[in-house]
Amino acid sequence: MLDGDPVIDLLFDATDIEQGDFFFRAVESNNDLSMGLRAFNPAQDMKDWMSVRPIKSVFDWLHKNPLP
Repeated sequence: MLDGDPVIDLLFDATDIEQGDFFFRAVESNNDLSMGLRAFNPAQDMKDWMSVRPIKSVFDWLHKNPLP
């Protein structure tokens, strides 16, 4: 939250954690944050973190789904 307003909600499918790609989608409420997350390249900036599947899934989704 930023000044009492939501900025992003990350939705996960808890029924498929072990086998699947359990990150479902982001519900974005703050354009500045959304643009910043898309500009951030974790593959270059945080290589060690990219081995953590939920983090990779979130950034993959953000890069595949442009802002409307």
